[in-house]
Amino acid sequence: MLQNIGDKLKGSGADAGRGHRWVWYIIFGALILVFIAWGPYSMFNLSFGREGWAAKVDGAEISADEINREWQQQQARLLEAAGGQLSDLQRTLYQQQLLDSAVRGLAITQYARKLGYAVTDAQLSARFQSEESFQVDGKFDLQTARARLAAAGVTEQGYVNDLRNDLLTSQLLGSVGISNFLTPAESKRIMGLLDEEREVRFVMLQPQDFAGKQAIAPEAIEAWYKAHPADFALPESAQLAYAELSLADVAAGVKITDEQLHARYEQDKASYQTPETRRASHILIPVDSPADDAKAKAQAEDIYKQLKGGAD
Repeated sequence: MLQNIGDKLKGSGADAGRGHRWVWYIIFGALILVFIAWGPYSMFNLSFGREGWAAKVDGAEISADEINREWQQQQARLLEAAGGQLSDLQRTLYQQQLLDSAVRGLAITQYARKLGYAVTDAQLSARFQSEESFQVDGKFDLQTARARLAAAGVTEQGYVNDLRNDLLTSQLLGSVGISNFLTPAESKRIMGLLDEEREVRFVMLQPQDFAGKQAIAPEAIEAWYKAHPADFALPESAQLAYAELSLADVAAGVKITDEQLHARYEQDKASYQTPETRRASHILIPVDSPADDAKAKAQAEDIYKQLKGGAD
């Protein structure tokens, strides 16, 4: 972001940056080492349009307004480079690159602070006043600085914050760069790649342009089918449809009043009744002659007394 602001203040930094592209190779190499050490992909969440932030890095928010402003500022340059129109795919890719850049920048500054790097007010002031666009006749002029920032659509506080983060990042990358080294062969290869250009030619072949123009014999179709039977086979399967009816579930959804119970009882009263029945049993004492009547009577009375007493 600070580079974009600087380009606006100075007009264009493309030509000046071309001669120093090898520096960016070292910087990006250092960035790779930082991200490998810290593992940033597990610590931020992307979420446009929610609660005013576009992304979070270790709990710190990147304002959606900030990303939108940066996108508005870059659209003119991107449209010019694309010939005046951006496709939906290009627009999506550029917006994602913009967000990725903001996430990387915040992740690096957080990591730098975690390692103990800091920027003093004196360092910040010196860097601010050394900006060529803020100078008049070789001396820093505050009014000129504010006017240039306003013309670029940047607030003074926003520029100072970006400047502080840039200094913090430079401290970290400087330390990483000191510990880095390249072999002569690697240096030669990098320098050889800086201005390398490659020419690519390609042809787009659309299937619909050739469909139906080449006759295919039935024998060829049959041979292809027999050679690739698995491509035309599906695993055996069955489709079932069933309904499960649970008496408990049905009963839980039915409410019956006392009046309904009484009416149903009266309606089916006969099904709840059984005919009256009686069970009888007797003990027969045979009498062969009238002379035995007295004896039989005495025996019957004795049995009766036993039964009343609970005998079986």
